[in-house]
Amino acid sequence: MTLRVRLVAVLFGCVFLLVFCLAAHGQPSLAIDRLPLDAPEEVAQQVERLYSPRSAERGQAAFLLGKMGERAAPAVPFLIGMFGDYAVLQPGFSGTKTSPSEEAARALIVIGKPAFRPLVEALGNEDPDVRREAIWTLGNMQDPRALRPLTEAMQQGEGDTRSQAAMALGWLNDSRAVPPLMAALQDEDTEVRRRAAMALGRHKDPRSVEPLAAALRDREESVVYVAADALANVGRPAVDSLILCLEDDVMLARLGGVLALGQLASRNVRDDRAVEPLIAAMGDEDPKVRTYAVWALGWYRDPGSVPALVEALGDSEAAVRAEAAKALRRSKDARAVDPLLAALEDGDVQVQQNAALTLGQMQERRALPKLVELLKAEDAQIREYAAVALGQLEDARAAEALLGTLNDEEDRV
Repeated sequence: MTLRVRLVAVLFGCVFLLVFCLAAHGQPSLAIDRLPLDAPEEVAQQVERLYSPRSAERGQAAFLLGKMGERAAPAVPFLIGMFGDYAVLQPGFSGTKTSPSEEAARALIVIGKPAFRPLVEALGNEDPDVRREAIWTLGNMQDPRALRPLTEAMQQGEGDTRSQAAMALGWLNDSRAVPPLMAALQDEDTEVRRRAAMALGRHKDPRSVEPLAAALRDREESVVYVAADALANVGRPAVDSLILCLEDDVMLARLGGVLALGQLASRNVRDDRAVEPLIAAMGDEDPKVRTYAVWALGWYRDPGSVPALVEALGDSEAAVRAEAAKALRRSKDARAVDPLLAALEDGDVQVQQNAALTLGQMQERRALPKLVELLKAEDAQIREYAAVALGQLEDARAAEALLGTLNDEEDRV
């Protein structure tokens, strides 16, 4: 390589580095001379700092502008110009890990009404980062005027804008957002449907039960999971629809139904009418449905479900057997002891672990000999859980065996 070629390469590298560094500064996308001459001096000072090459200074300037409230109105275009500046601030000035872009968005929320119209205009920006931050900010401003532009962005926006707007309508504390979100559950875009379901879960509006239950039949499993969670958020008004889902021809609908009923029970919203349908769902042809049906029943703590849970310890799928051993932990029913002792011999590690922990929490001393034996198992996970279970038995006979595990090659044991 000749000297001239080397010099050209070095010069090119320096120019590239300079351009990269300038781009990385994340300075506002408009010139500082756009700041009105009559802007308060303290506002002008912080706007000038938004152009700093130091990300921490840019973030602090945005934070301080937010502290000024509406007095910082002249800084609104410059703060919007910070959108997309994702340099990491650890910790951020708002108390958590943030970026100058996020600090700018939070400042605009505090500034409030003067920022509304410029943010709506930013929804049409060609830069997706600007649109994303504008949507986030409008959704969190809690300004009822944001309903229309966010709804239009969800229905007519470009790229990810539509799904992001759906999410923002969930943050907006306005029940008028519920109907357009219900309609969005039929959108052709998977992410729009998923985020619309998530947003409806935030609103917890009983009107959304029927469309969310229909969304459990969605072709995409990710949408079904979110719709199930949303129905659980709606609460007791969703129970009837969820029980009907357990008999649906579509497997994902049945899966969503057992998931949502289990989540309701885990939040202390139990309806005894769900117990028998869940027991029936434990016989479903799909192993995933059976697994979650067992999980859901465990939260009901219904004595009548114990025989079915014991029977599930013999299921052909290890995931079902493991979940049954865990579910029986909540019942603490003596009828489960012998089957759980047998489950300690199961060929699946997860089944053995859950059986050991359940017997430990039940303080079943008949499990002691087998648990001591499991302390010598080849799998470290089994040895770990056997040790935990032995400790739960609170039996002096376990002391010698437990002392021996102090030299185990695995620290967790």
